[in-house]
Amino acid sequence: MPANRRINECYGRDGLQFLLTILAAHAVAWSDTLLDLERKSPLAFPLALKDGRIIETVGDAADFLSRLTPDQRERAHWRAAILMLNHAMRESRYLMTATINLRSALLYDRLIDHR
Repeated sequence: MPANRRINECYGRDGLQFLLTILAAHAVAWSDTLLDLERKSPLAFPLALKDGRIIETVGDAADFLSRLTPDQRERAHWRAAILMLNHAMRESRYLMTATINLRSALLYDRLIDHR
C-alpha cells in the first residue's frame, strides 16, 4: 500500500497536510521535546553541509528541520525527511532510513555535495 494512502487512512483525507501543519506549527517544540539522550543520539552517518555545518545527531536534524520555511516543508522530499525522522523518534530501527531521507532532501536542494 502506498505511503500516502496509509497516511490518509490513518489521518483522514488530508492527513499528510494535517500532519505537516502540526509539525510546522510545533517545529520548535518538537525539537525541544526530545530527551537529552535522544538529542545526542548519532544519525546513521554525519551529513556535511556546503556551508560548513555538520548534522551529526538526531537533535541536529530536528533543529535543521524545524527551521525549514513553509515552502520547503511543502516539497515532497522534505515531507519524507520529516515523516521518517518522526518515525525514527518513535522506533530507532528507522534511523538509517531517516538519515538517508534527510540526505536525499539535502541533495535535492543542493545543500550538500554528491559523493
